[in-house]
Amino acid sequence: MNKITKIDFNYFNIPFKAPVNIAGNKVYNREGFIITIADKYNNIGYGEIAPLKGLDNETLERCRAEIILFKEQFFNKIIEFKNFNLTLPFFGIISPNSLKFSSNVLFGIESALLFLWIMGNRQKTLDIFRLDSSDYLISTINGLYIPENNESKNLLQMEYLKEKGFKTVKAKISRMSKADEIAQIQKLWDFFKGNLVIRLDANRYLNFCDYRQYYEELKHINIEYVEEPMPDIEQASKVPWPIALDESLHKHINPESNYILNIPDEIKAIIIKPSSFYGISSVFRIINFCLERNIKVILSSAFNTSIGITAIALISNYIKISDNIAHGLDTLKYLNEDMSLQKWKIEHGKLIIGI
Repeated sequence: MNKITKIDFNYFNIPFKAPVNIAGNKVYNREGFIITIADKYNNIGYGEIAPLKGLDNETLERCRAEIILFKEQFFNKIIEFKNFNLTLPFFGIISPNSLKFSSNVLFGIESALLFLWIMGNRQKTLDIFRLDSSDYLISTINGLYIPENNESKNLLQMEYLKEKGFKTVKAKISRMSKADEIAQIQKLWDFFKGNLVIRLDANRYLNFCDYRQYYEELKHINIEYVEEPMPDIEQASKVPWPIALDESLHKHINPESNYILNIPDEIKAIIIKPSSFYGISSVFRIINFCLERNIKVILSSAFNTSIGITAIALISNYIKISDNIAHGLDTLKYLNEDMSLQKWKIEHGKLIIGI
């Protein structure tokens, strides 16, 4: 009978190439732990546990304590691969008992358990996650465009997006004057000669008059949706653009059941950062809920390392209805280095990762 024979974790600290702004705070590095779980057949799974300053409430000290608790409670535990179910806590392969873990710790533990299962179940992995090969993951991703008051920097951004073959681009707004941002998004559209899908992200900073003006000036452009244009979703829905939930998604979640409740009819998509959610198994429950209701699910990186990105890319394949759904995973470029265990690249608007 199989069992867990090893649980280890190692600290990492990776600087950003330049400070990133998270909720108004400058963050200079990405730090956390990589957890390793192995079974008696020498299958190994890795997971990332790394709360992001400005986004997550967990501290590294709390994460370390929870990892140690998990190690104490689950070392030598029986693994029941035959019970594998994506929507069960710990995927049903080990019993979670009554222990409660924070979001980032759950993400890391369940990532490691998922890849541990994959190591011994390659063919089932191909079927469940709609993969063409057991050697690599392919995930359609969106590029990121942040308009600046610097034409040369804006041009460099656009050239990078075209070089990597992005078909979908998320543009940040509400950071400059309306006139300047509208002009820059128009330039982005023109640079791609209209062969582009654009997502706008306002981070809830607009008022209704400003939001209406963006619409009037850019309604001829292919806008897939706008992420939380303003705090009042009902008022925002008076503008014809589709709306996606991001920052306020947690208000629609019942933490006890991890079930979305009372999603307004105006919402056409939700943005999930799996490493800051309620564990990967909860992400799969939410995905199933949304697919039944024709709500798009877009996965987003919280500046994860390649280990965290690989787990998110795997989830994205589960919901791959078509290549038209692009996920926000083009963030490894912001890290100064990586402890990558996999080779990865971006081409033709897709993230390709060896597994």
